[in-house]
Formats: sequence, C-alpha cells, structure tokens
Amino acid sequence: MKSIKVFAAAFLVLSGIFAERIYSDEPLKDYSFIRGVCYPGGWSGDQKTIERDMGYAKRLQINSTRIWLSYRGFNQDPKGYVEKLRNYIRTAYSFGITTMPILFNGNNLNPETLTKEFRENTGDKYVKAIIDAVKDEEGLLMWDIMNEPSYCDYLLKSPPEEKQKRLDEVRNFVRYYCSFVKKVDPKML
Repeated sequence: MKSIKVFAAAFLVLSGIFAERIYSDEPLKDYSFIRGVCYPGGWSGDQKTIERDMGYAKRLQINSTRIWLSYRGFNQDPKGYVEKLRNYIRTAYSFGITTMPILFNGNNLNPETLTKEFRENTGDKYVKAIIDAVKDEEGLLMWDIMNEPSYCDYLLKSPPEEKQKRLDEVRNFVRYYCSFVKKVDPKML
C-alpha cells in the first residue's frame, strides 16, 4: 500500500488535459473518462520499473499517461530513443493505459529552438522521426506540442518591451508544429 501512495504522490493527476485520439471528423464531446497522470522520465527507465509503475497506475484506475520527450535525448541516440518510446507506449497499453507524448518542454525553453534554423536543422527531423516511429501505435492517445509554452524564463523574465515579441515567437513555434504534426500524422486532427 505504501508503494501505491508513493506512486500516487509522484504523479500529478491531470484533469481536462488529455483528449481522445480522434480518427473521425468530429471531436469527442466528453473527455471525462480520461484519468491521466504525468510520468516525466520514467518512460525511458528499465522494463521492470515501467511494468511496476503501470501496475500501480492500473490499480489506481489511471488510463492515460503524459510523457516528456527531448530532442537532445533523441539526437544522442535516435534509434535507441525511438525503441524506448515505442516500448513504453506498448507496455503502458498492455496495462490499458494510453500515452500522450510531449514533443517540447516550455518550462526549459531554449530560445534557440524558436528559430527557423532550429526547425530546419533539428526540430522538423526530430518531430517527424518520433511521429513516424509511433503514430500507428494503438496506445498513442494524442500529441502535445509543448508543455506550458508561456511558463518559461524567456517570457517571464523578458523586458517589458520584448514581452510581446517573445510571446509571438513562442506562439508561432507552437502553431508551426501543430500544423507540422497534422501533416506528418493526418489522423491527429
């Protein structure tokens, strides 16, 4: 029982954040059946730990997880990174738990990622590789482009005269990748 409490405390239960993976033209009208948690780095851990944690999640009636991805982690070992991601999605789904990967983390936003050069040299390749690798996985719920895009030092600590310009940069980045993801995975509308 103590392990379950520790597991529950480690996860932040989300409400209203997740959405059903939609293959039709009509969005879902009710998302209330989704009971999700954030599982930040555990997805890339060892198999025994993932299975243990998904067992706890199932016992807590969790049916979805939200995980952070990293283009830096991907760039270090693209093949290994994709294998771990695919393994996690499949393992979680074997417990009846879907996954929503987060492509970029706004909390640790590096302003260089907002540039056209980043998109052309790193971002597009990373996003396309990740999506192509897992877009047909049954356990994939949906994509999250960026976690908390407006909650980062780049915006929060910006000089007042720069704030709107920087906010527009972040918004353009998120809009760009929303469109990009829809092109790579048209089922995600």
